[in-house]
Amino acid sequence: MSLLECPVYTTVEGRGSKRAKSEANRVQRCMTATYDEIREYVKEEYGFTPSGCWIAHVREHHGLTSRQAPNRQHPRENPCPEDKWDAIEEAHRKFDMI
Repeated sequence: MSLLECPVYTTVEGRGSKRAKSEANRVQRCMTATYDEIREYVKEEYGFTPSGCWIAHVREHHGLTSRQAPNRQHPRENPCPEDKWDAIEEAHRKFDMI
């Protein structure tokens, strides 16, 4: 399911039920775009394919990461270039992530 196809979520009755949990999981998946969806959007709109580490850098900057990747280098080995930052940020806005 594409992020743009996700239904609007209001409330789920019976929070402890299996149905409520599966509905909450479905909505959570709808709240974040995958790296591939970000790449596809940026490629179509801006003509380049962003690297995964660039997307991760933008997500980290906006507090969208839940944990640090185990293979992460300190400091970032490949930070997002300044000229690509706005395009990747715009993709996150397009998917209502920031």
